[in-house]
Amino acid sequence: MRVRYSIVIALAALLALAGGATANTGFVAHLDGLQEVPPNTSPATGTGFFILDNTGTLMTWSVTYMNRTARCSCARSRREDAVYNE
Repeated sequence: MRVRYSIVIALAALLALAGGATANTGFVAHLDGLQEVPPNTSPATGTGFFILDNTGTLMTWSVTYMNRTARCSCARSRREDAVYNE
């Protein structure tokens, strides 16, 4: 839990510093069962922090979660114009 909060604090500080010095863009995602399609009653929660650099070509991210009741079944990150070999 201590590591989770230190990551959150470090990313929040990075977002604050990046916002004034460059055109980097920060995003935050709140994760819970209500965000799923269809919504569910999972007790799992999480938070994702994402920073897109000013060129739009590099994204740095960190996702933390807790209270999962099952194994992760799928996680993906993709660009609309990218080609994937699935």
